[in-house]
Amino acid sequence: MKKDNSFVFDTNVLVSAMLFPESVPALALKKAFGIGTVVVSEECMEELSRVITDEKFKNILLFQNGKCFCSILKMLLHSYR
Repeated sequence: MKKDNSFVFDTNVLVSAMLFPESVPALALKKAFGIGTVVVSEECMEELSRVITDEKFKNILLFQNGKCFCSILKMLLHSYR
């Protein structure tokens, strides 16, 4: 099946998807991977990596989980190139 749709997500959506797996942003991201190509800039990935290590997420998000999310997202993005 050819995927003609491209979807762009910003850092806020990616962070919300990571923190709340059943949220609207998470569902949108999952849907986008299923029906099209997800496009995230290198700058957005760098910002995401910085944001997940921020002090305000210390009690919510384990750093290891955040790194895992970034790794999985990068892997998924590369698989659609």
